Amino acid sequence: MSQSFNTIVEKLYAAKSGQQKFERMQRITKPLLKELQEVSFVHIAGTNGKGSTSAFLDRLLLDHGFSVGLFTSPHLYSVTERLKYNDEQITESDFVTLYEKTYRMIAECFPNDLDNLGFFEWLTVMNFVFLTEMRPDVAILEVGIGGLRDSTNVIDPDVTIITTVGLDHQKMLGNTIDEIAMQKAGIIKSRKPVYVGRMPEDALYTVEMTAQAYNAPVYLLDREFKVKNVTDVDSGLTSFDFINAQANSHYHLTCPLIGRYQVDNLALALACFEYLMAKKHHHVLEKRLPEILMHTSWPGRFEKVSTYPVTYIDSAHNVAAVAHLMLTVTQNPAFKSKSIVLVFSALTRKNYAEMLDFLRQKYPEYPIALTSFDDCHSLTKYLVTKWLQPNNVTFYPSIKAVLSKYRETDTQLICFGSIYFISEVRLALVGPTI
Repeated sequence: MSQSFNTIVEKLYAAKSGQQKFERMQRITKPLLKELQEVSFVHIAGTNGKGSTSAFLDRLLLDHGFSVGLFTSPHLYSVTERLKYNDEQITESDFVTLYEKTYRMIAECFPNDLDNLGFFEWLTVMNFVFLTEMRPDVAILEVGIGGLRDSTNVIDPDVTIITTVGLDHQKMLGNTIDEIAMQKAGIIKSRKPVYVGRMPEDALYTVEMTAQAYNAPVYLLDREFKVKNVTDVDSGLTSFDFINAQANSHYHLTCPLIGRYQVDNLALALACFEYLMAKKHHHVLEKRLPEILMHTSWPGRFEKVSTYPVTYIDSAHNVAAVAHLMLTVTQNPAFKSKSIVLVFSALTRKNYAEMLDFLRQKYPEYPIALTSFDDCHSLTKYLVTKWLQPNNVTFYPSIKAVLSKYRETDTQLICFGSIYFISEVRLALVGPTI
């Protein structure tokens, strides 16, 4: 008898990873990857920007007639969001069928590994089984954490992308930018191009040295391909010129996602896309690019989710991402001359203290509403007492209390932090639809 979707999700969350995780993933996925040799893989790593870059590339490829598999993480509402084919997330019933097929395959071929797969490993293997069924032209895989020892790093991609390198997941990846860069650069493969975004010099050095060791050509934003004339427009979006000497291209475009940092993510996607088009001898629909890109969406990334009160949500959950968010708030014309309250919550395992200190030191004029969400590891009033009044910071017991406070005002709320928090905000204001 088939199990229910909720039962399977509970099993996945309860799954614990055993030792030698990466070697186990190589063993289990090897026969699956043999079946996927005709699929062009794109592997994307980075501290921030992976999801948006994946979404841009996905949209560009789809609107040029390619079938595309997309594997991303984390999710807002449902684990089914992580597995997509041609912009449609897998249904709950198909997810159940996929899990049971994957379970049977592992039980039959790798019985000793069955009880040693963790949550993300299960989903990664399920994604490869899913891809063997759908056989897309291109499969975009977003790294879970790091890169070098990540469960997704079993593929031999046509091209890799490293969006950014910053401090996050230090317990797993290392305490310095250089150590984290080494993990991100671990997805670089022999003679396969790597497209690289903005990052600190020491991180870039590590990435380029790794690429040199693998004879992998590096295409760097603002070196091999560039963005110029970046201009914020009244709608909150950003226009810019994209110039790629390698592809001999020059486009004037508007980025459909709010924030200047999204221009960098779009530029990375465009440069990678043009490489794939050339490799596949496919013509770029230059005149349609502006229209194609405006159909890109990526929920939870500086997304407007309410008018009363005006509310935006963003999954900025480390200092680098919060810095980019605040540049948008302070420099974008859509937010100037507005009364703004920053609404923040995070998991206690994240470096919330560093983020709050950054906001208080750099942007003391902005009031902050701190709150909890439905997770036993979310912030509590006790944990944030040192930042409360008289420092223009207030704690609310829930997001509903925050919304109630500002519903009848003209204040704009910028809600950010843990993706679990912003999913709760989005659910309260939009409902359970993506």
